[in-house]
Amino acid sequence: IIFLLFYFFIQLFIKNKLFAVAVALLTVMMRDFIAVIPYPKAVIEYLLAADNQLYSLIFLRSFHPQLTFVIFLAAIFSLFKLVKKPTKAMIVTTSVLSVLLFYSYIFYWTYFFAFSSLVLVYFILKKDYKRSFRLLEVLLIALTIGSFYLYNIYKFYTLDLNQDFTQRTALAGQPIPLTIARYVAVALLFLIFFKKNGRPHLLLFLLLFTGLLIPLASKLIIGADLETLHYLRRVMMPFSTIALFIMLHKLLENRKSLLRILSVSLIAISILFSIKAQILAKERVISDYRIGNEKEVFTWLKNNTKSDDVVGSLSVAFNLGLPTYTNNKVYFPRMDRTIQPSNEGLERYVVLSSLLGIPKDEQKNRLRDEILLSYIFAYQAYSKIGSGELGLDINSPKSLDAQKKIESFAEDFDLLIDRYKLDYLVVTPEQLSDIAPNLTKIQPITSIGEYIIFKRVNAI
Repeated sequence: IIFLLFYFFIQLFIKNKLFAVAVALLTVMMRDFIAVIPYPKAVIEYLLAADNQLYSLIFLRSFHPQLTFVIFLAAIFSLFKLVKKPTKAMIVTTSVLSVLLFYSYIFYWTYFFAFSSLVLVYFILKKDYKRSFRLLEVLLIALTIGSFYLYNIYKFYTLDLNQDFTQRTALAGQPIPLTIARYVAVALLFLIFFKKNGRPHLLLFLLLFTGLLIPLASKLIIGADLETLHYLRRVMMPFSTIALFIMLHKLLENRKSLLRILSVSLIAISILFSIKAQILAKERVISDYRIGNEKEVFTWLKNNTKSDDVVGSLSVAFNLGLPTYTNNKVYFPRMDRTIQPSNEGLERYVVLSSLLGIPKDEQKNRLRDEILLSYIFAYQAYSKIGSGELGLDINSPKSLDAQKKIESFAEDFDLLIDRYKLDYLVVTPEQLSDIAPNLTKIQPITSIGEYIIFKRVNAI
C-alpha cells in the first residue's frame, strides 16, 4: 500500500512511470537512503544491509508505524489533490484522513497539521481565498472531531505525572542533530530547482520545511526534544529521498535511455537489498522473541492462571514475552512504553526485589545496570558525560534519588506490596543464585526447568 501511494504521489511530479516505480520501490525498501548521502562508506554499508542499520533504515520494525504511515501518506496525497482541485469530495476525504491521524500516531498528526497550517498561510499570503477556505474547512472539521483527543491530552497534562512522563520521553539537553543539515540542503536545492514549476513542487518544499521547523517548535513548546529523529526518520527521510530523485530526473529528463537503465538498476538494487535485509532482520527479530524453556513457563501460566492475573518478574526479556505468549497482565512493564510514573516503576522494582530477598545494597547496585537504569527511567537517567554528549549515567540525579528511595521503600514494604496487584512471581535461571525468597509473602507452587513460579500468599 505504501509503495502504491508513493508511486501515485511521485507521479504528481514525474510522468515517467518506470522511474516513478523505481523511486517508489527504493523509498519503501530503503526509506532512509538519504541518510547515507554523501558518505561512500556509509552507502556501501547501507546497500550491504549492515546488521546495525536494519531497525533504523527500513520499514521492518513492527506493524506500527507502518500502518499509521499509510494513513499519513494518504492524507498528504489527498491534501495535494485537494489543492490541485478543491472539490467537496476531496475536502471530505482529506478531513477523514486527518481525523484518523489524531487517533493513530502523535508524530504524524502533529506533522500533518503543521504542514497544513503552513500551506494555509501560503495561500492566504497569495490571496488565493478559494483554496484558503477549503483548507480551513479541512482543519476545522478535523479539529472538531479530534477535539475529544485534544481534550484528553489537555487533561493528561494537568495531572501530576505529566512532568515525569515528559522527562522520561524527551531529552531536555539534546542539541538539534547535525544530520538535519542534509535535509536543509535537500529542501533548499529542491526550491532552487523548481522555483518556477508551480504549486506541487512548492508544496513538497513546504512539507520538507515543516520537518525543519518541528525540532525548534518542540523545544519552544515543551522545552525538550520530543524525539526529533522520529520526525526525521518517519517523514523527512522518505520524502527527502523522493525530492532528491525528482531533482535527478530533472537533470536527466532528456536522456531517456539513461533514465531507463537507472530505473531498472534501482529496481534491481532495491529488490536484492530488501531480500537480504529481510533475511537478516528476520534472524535478529526472531532472536529477540525466540524462547527456550520459558515456553513451558508461558504455557503453564496460560493454562493455570486467569487472564487478569498479574505476573511479576525482574527479567526484562521475560516481561517482554508475557503479553506475547500469555493472557496475563505485566506487573513490571517497560517504563518507556507506558505512562506509568517512574516512582511507581521504582516501587514495583523494590516490591519484586524485596519479595525475592535481594538486599537493599544489591537493589541499588542493580540500578547501576545500564538496561535496568534506562528500563525504569528512560531519558531521566541520561546526563552529559564524557565529551558532553548525553548518555546513561549511574550518577544522574534520578539514579541517585532512586537509591535514596530504596531505603524508605524498604521500610514501608508492607504498604507497598498491597498498593499494586500481584498474583504470581517468576524467577528466571540467571536470578537463582541471588535470591532468598520471603516465604511469608510468596510460596513456590511449581518449577519448570530452572524457572521457579511463586504465588503471593494472600492470592493462594
